[in-house]
Amino acid sequence: MSCGLGAVILMFLLVKKNSQEEIKQIVEPQSNSEIELLKKEEKQLKIENENLKNLKFKLSKQEKDLKLNSEDYESILNAQKEKEKSNNLKINELEKNIENIDIKKNTDNLNLKGEGQQEYLIGLELKGKKIAILLDSSASMTDEKLIDIITRKTQSDKNIKKGPKWQRTLRIMKWLLVRLPENSKVSVIQFSDSSRILGKRNWYNNNSKDLSLLFKEINSIIPGDATNLDAAFKAIRGMEVKPDEIFLITDGLPTKGSKNTNVNFFSKCNSIIGNAKKISGECREKLFLSSINEASSIISSIKINIILLPLEGDPQASYNFWKLTAKNNGLLFVPSKDWP
Repeated sequence: MSCGLGAVILMFLLVKKNSQEEIKQIVEPQSNSEIELLKKEEKQLKIENENLKNLKFKLSKQEKDLKLNSEDYESILNAQKEKEKSNNLKINELEKNIENIDIKKNTDNLNLKGEGQQEYLIGLELKGKKIAILLDSSASMTDEKLIDIITRKTQSDKNIKKGPKWQRTLRIMKWLLVRLPENSKVSVIQFSDSSRILGKRNWYNNNSKDLSLLFKEINSIIPGDATNLDAAFKAIRGMEVKPDEIFLITDGLPTKGSKNTNVNFFSKCNSIIGNAKKISGECREKLFLSSINEASSIISSIKINIILLPLEGDPQASYNFWKLTAKNNGLLFVPSKDWP
């Protein structure tokens, strides 16, 4: 019996020992290598967390910097806009001042720079007591070439007036006005589609006040439309006191005539009696002859001088204008590019 009891106790001890071994194996890691791996992973996670903290700090700082930079940029931009607005106002004011100075120079000072009187060289003299200047202000008076004329017609009034041929025309007007004979009177008739006598009266005296007022009117003209020579002569017909000398400033034969046109005379000119938009050189010549014939009773006893400026595509102009001046004891003047 004692042997049997001892055997049971021995078995119990063995079982208890084996159970503790199993529990110990479950609670503790099975190997040192696994612990090392876990520690390494833990370390990596800590490093990652630290990196994330650093990154978050950097991002936060960048965001703050960006916000500050954005505010600075907006502030600088607004300041630049205000400065630009102020500069534009100053520029506009300066342009107005410059324009006023130019007008004042044109109206108050009619002297031209040059080498004195040039009449003795070119034969262009002003001798009349009452001189009428017929000023062509049609669209072609801005440029010489047709493509440039067409282009400029689409531009602003300011650019139209800047046309090189029109600026030259203004200089010619000055040239004539400063060479008026003493005690003479002058009248300026602007014509294109229609005509009008510039200023508030028909005749202006040869003094600085009158001529300045007259040139101010001339300087305000914006060239445009067709060339109606008939309208210019009709303005003379309507004057109570007629001129004894005429200066015609133009660049070619007319492109438009009176509404009372002779249909038979213009039978081949659809641009005149029809709806065609282009006019041939032959039809322009007919318009010119028609205008001269209509005005013959008025202009036959008046000396006529013509200053003919260049224009592309009008070869018959010089010949026809020369015939008119020769018949009326005047001069056809085709100036060089550097005159006046």
